[in-house]
Amino acid sequence: MKKTLLLCVLPLLAFALAPEELPESISIAAGKTVLRLDKAKRWYINRIDYKNRNIGLDSPGAHYGTVFYYAETKGFCGSGHAETGFVEEVKDITILQDGQEITADELKNGPVMGRKIQLEKHSIVRDFSIVYRFTLWNDILDESIEVTAAKDVNLKISYHFMHPWRKEFDEMIAIDTNDQELHYVFKSDGKFPLHSKNHPIAAWYDRESETGVVTVLLPNGKNQKNISRTVWDRDVYRKDYLVDYSNSVFPGGTTASYDVRTVFFNSPVSEWKQKATSLAGSLLKSQ
Repeated sequence: MKKTLLLCVLPLLAFALAPEELPESISIAAGKTVLRLDKAKRWYINRIDYKNRNIGLDSPGAHYGTVFYYAETKGFCGSGHAETGFVEEVKDITILQDGQEITADELKNGPVMGRKIQLEKHSIVRDFSIVYRFTLWNDILDESIEVTAAKDVNLKISYHFMHPWRKEFDEMIAIDTNDQELHYVFKSDGKFPLHSKNHPIAAWYDRESETGVVTVLLPNGKNQKNISRTVWDRDVYRKDYLVDYSNSVFPGGTTASYDVRTVFFNSPVSEWKQKATSLAGSLLKSQ
């Protein structure tokens, strides 16, 4: 896939920035989409705005990125989670703006703006080495993650590409691997309208602003175990999780990889479902 090839050569094109060189927050903008990355969340995305409207929540308790829950330890580790005492150790970050390397001074002077912004981050979470990448372009966010275990790890669960969409999103559609479609109206009741089943396609819609989000799991990952999707319907957010290695051992020396593609759009209420499914098909075809 062209996108993956572009991301994989980042270390060859630019020098990596050490964590101590980075500001507390980094703003990245391409098209009508703005992302903010924060040190407190180990420089994962921590806010998403589209057309000057906040759609991805920024909150101390709303985490993005990847986390692990070890079977023998209560609590998550990774991203902004620190309750276990194991925190994510960021090794370096590389950022390209339209193919040109970004320096630490440029990051401190303001937002990184361009037609295409690419990022690659290397980090360690307990026994896992992580390579996280994204490309923001044309109001499309491509994300990929590679996780490698140094030894066998007994996991209760692992989450990737966590996205805490704002509670203003009223409804959702999700499509499973058998092309069965689920439509759900959010209730803020703390329940899980999606859980323990693989829905590669999911879309959220806010009727008031006529704003939508579509996220698709691309089929080019490797060494995946029992992948599924969870959505948590809370009164603070509508959170999306890609789930894998539930109650499973992640083999030492193994690298698992995952890729998702997210697009932001506007559509009248009467047309949003058709628009979302059409966009999802386009995202899958264009990989």
